[in-house]
Amino acid sequence: MRTVIIAFLCAVGLAAAAPADQKGVEFARPGGHSLLLDMHVPEGPGPFPAAILIHGGGFDGGSRATNMAPTFQPLADAGFAWFSIDYRMAPEFRFPQAREDVDTAIKTAFGYKMGPLELVDLVGLDTQVRLCEAFYPITLDPRAAAPPLLRRMVAAGWLGRKTGRGFFKYDGNAMFGA
Repeated sequence: MRTVIIAFLCAVGLAAAAPADQKGVEFARPGGHSLLLDMHVPEGPGPFPAAILIHGGGFDGGSRATNMAPTFQPLADAGFAWFSIDYRMAPEFRFPQAREDVDTAIKTAFGYKMGPLELVDLVGLDTQVRLCEAFYPITLDPRAAAPPLLRRMVAAGWLGRKTGRGFFKYDGNAMFGA
């Protein structure tokens, strides 16, 4: 089984008098199913770069502790706050639920009102691809390139809220309550 690491890097203003290491922190309980995360926050006032680690396994295997363990120490040594999350897996749960779990973990960990998948659905996947196309030639940073998944979704007409389908499905195409 191939391990896939998806890390969302951003500056986060977390403060810790001493390094905070916690394991098995419940971040959500959808339908009575406990979702847990392990975390590390470096010592000091922050802000710290942060990584949300989402283990691979094709949404039907793996764990936050086992699959991601090789990344914990290098991230901590580099001064990163990190959060390794679990999500609901198949076959017990259907695939879209894992996307909700990822957004919930990021909203919980950082106190955001929207997760990254909800946000890109609101902005529009086509808009995100155009932004990537504008920034990549300037930066030549591979992280700024449009991910192939976004390109495939845009080609399929899945543009987010404005078309009723993106990372999530939406009833009606009305934006902003219109």
